[in-house]
Amino acid sequence: MAGRPLGKGTIVTDPREYNAADIVALFREKGAEVFAEPWDMTKPEMADEIVREAGHVDIPIANLAYPHTYAPAHEKTDADLEYAMQRTCNRCIG
Repeated sequence: MAGRPLGKGTIVTDPREYNAADIVALFREKGAEVFAEPWDMTKPEMADEIVREAGHVDIPIANLAYPHTYAPAHEKTDADLEYAMQRTCNRCIG
């Protein structure tokens, strides 16, 4: 990853959850301009507000796109995985 995020506008959601602190630290170490606040991502308009605040965004990272209980993917039910895909994809495409 050496130098790849250098100067790139990067958004990391839910910066206090899961592995966000490590993601933020790594991308900043590699020279990215990282925006990571505890935004209320349940509000549909929040993505637009974040992009307006950040300006140009090259790398969006949905760190914790929906609340869930950790388990390896092979231990999740089909319904759990479908829910995850619907939640994360709907946020990405509106």
